[in-house]
Amino acid sequence: EGYRMACGPAPLSCAPGRHHGPAQRACATGLRNGHAPRACTTGRSWGIGAVKAIQQYLPLLKRGNTPSILLFSTVASKLGMPYHASVAAAKSGVEGLVKSLGAELAPTIRVNAIAPTVTDTDLASKLLRNERMIESITERHPLKKFLNPAEVADMATFLTSESASSISGQIFQMDCGIVSFKL
Repeated sequence: EGYRMACGPAPLSCAPGRHHGPAQRACATGLRNGHAPRACTTGRSWGIGAVKAIQQYLPLLKRGNTPSILLFSTVASKLGMPYHASVAAAKSGVEGLVKSLGAELAPTIRVNAIAPTVTDTDLASKLLRNERMIESITERHPLKKFLNPAEVADMATFLTSESASSISGQIFQMDCGIVSFKL
């Protein structure tokens, strides 16, 4: 029954079965027992940035039994993709924040991140708008697929659960092989 925090544009919901807007932007703060607080459901916390959200909710997280912070990055910070300079720079900062805060807040609060590849959400709809583009993106990934939102949500659920109580300071690349393999 610890407090959980997940921040960032993400292809998942704040809590199981909840969806937040067309791009399903999630900034779940203070989740407890699977119920999202008002800040999550109203969207008040969206866009205030990971650092400000963490600063705002850190006192609440520190009172939790097994608190956890989950941030979101992108494979673009590892790949060097055209037209991704801004997001790659910002998300590289998020990855540094995970490492630094993970060390700073241990052993009380765990801090991790997920760095997904293309995920079938409204946010990626322009990339996946026709069969030719879907085929091209699929072929670029060694596993010959891209992500669906449930895969990312399952990873987020795991990383904020008791089952991941030994994991902190990690960036989990859900990359369908695009960063890990050069085939």
